[in-house]
Amino acid sequence: MAKTCKLCGNEFEPARRNNRLCSEACKRAAAVRRAKRWQADNPKKAAYNYQKAAANRRGIEWCFSFDEWVEWWGSDFDRRGSFAGGLVMARFGDSGPYSVENCYKCTMAENSSVTISKAKGERQHLSKLTEADVRQILSKPRVHGDGKRLAEKYGVATSTMCKILRREMWEHVA
Repeated sequence: MAKTCKLCGNEFEPARRNNRLCSEACKRAAAVRRAKRWQADNPKKAAYNYQKAAANRRGIEWCFSFDEWVEWWGSDFDRRGSFAGGLVMARFGDSGPYSVENCYKCTMAENSSVTISKAKGERQHLSKLTEADVRQILSKPRVHGDGKRLAEKYGVATSTMCKILRREMWEHVA
C-alpha cells in the first residue's frame, strides 16, 4: 500500500506500517525542522544549551543550572550577543568555571580588552616559542622557503614565522 511522504509529498512503499517519511534525507530534514521549531518555541533553553556546549567545547567547566542561568541574565537576556553594545558572559580573570560566583556581564569589547595581554614574547600566555627559540631562528642564514620549514619545525603558523623573520614579531629579542 503506497503512502505519501509527509515532508516532500512523494509516493512511497513503507517498510513498516507507521513510516511517514520516504527517505533518510526526509527524516534528516524533518529532524532539522523539529529542532528549529523547538528553538523558536524555547529561545532561552536553546540559548542556555548553546552557551553550555560552547563552554564544554572550550574545556571550561559549566556550573549553571538552567534556572540559575536565566536568573543571572535577568532583564538583560534580550541584550545578549556579540553585536555592538551586546552583553556577554565573562569570567573573572578569564579563568575558572562558568558559575554564578565567577561571572559578570560586559560588552564584547570590554571582555576582549581584558583577555588581550600586553605581555611580549614568552610571557604572553599563548606563546609557543621561547626567546631562545627565536634567537636560534634568527641566528641562522635565511634561504627561500625558511618560513614554512621553520613554522612546521616549531609548530607555529607560517605567517607567524615570516613575521619573526622580517622582525615584525619578537622584535624585542636581540
